[in-house]
Amino acid sequence: MKERKKIKYGILSILLLLTLCLNIHFGDFCEGMSKGLLFAFLSIIFILCFIIIEIRDLFKLVDKGEKFDFIPLYLFILFVALNSFLFVANENKFWREIKYEGIIEDEYERAWIVLYENNSFEVTRSYIENRCTFIGKYHIEKNIIVLDDENIESKTDQKITKRYLIISDSILQPLNKKYSRIKLNHK
Repeated sequence: MKERKKIKYGILSILLLLTLCLNIHFGDFCEGMSKGLLFAFLSIIFILCFIIIEIRDLFKLVDKGEKFDFIPLYLFILFVALNSFLFVANENKFWREIKYEGIIEDEYERAWIVLYENNSFEVTRSYIENRCTFIGKYHIEKNIIVLDDENIESKTDQKITKRYLIISDSILQPLNKKYSRIKLNHK
C-alpha cells in the first residue's frame, strides 16, 4: 500500500475512533458542553478531511484515469452510522427493559433514576452545563430498594441515597429523611 493511502486512511480512522470514544461509555460518565464542542470539532475535521480526500481522488479519476478509492467513502458511512447509533442508544438504552423510572421531588434539583429489570440502575444528575450519569447494580430486600454503590450519595451531591422504601408503584421514600422522595413513572 502506498504511503499516501496509509496516511489518508490513518487520519480518517483516527478521527473516527476519537469521535466514537467520546460516545461510548463504560461505567460512570459526564457529558456536557465541552464534550459536545470537542465532538463537533472532531466531526468537522473528519468531514473536511473526507471532502479533501474525495476531491483529490475524483481529480485523479478524471485527470489521470486512476481507479477511484472507495475506502474513505466507507469510513464516512461508518462514521455517520456508528455515531448516529451511539447517540440513539445512549439516550434510549433499548436493549434493557425499564422496571422503574423516577425523578426527585425537589423543584430546584434535576436528578432522576432508572431501575432496569436486570437489576442495574442509572442515576443522572443534571447541572447547568453538563450532566453526570452513575451506573451500578441494585437489589430489593422485601419492600426496600438498595443501590449497591457505597458512594452514590457523594457522587450525586447528596441528592440520591442508597436505600428507598417502595411506598407504592409511584413513590420511593428514602429511609434517610434528609433526602427527597422519588416520584416514579411506569414503563
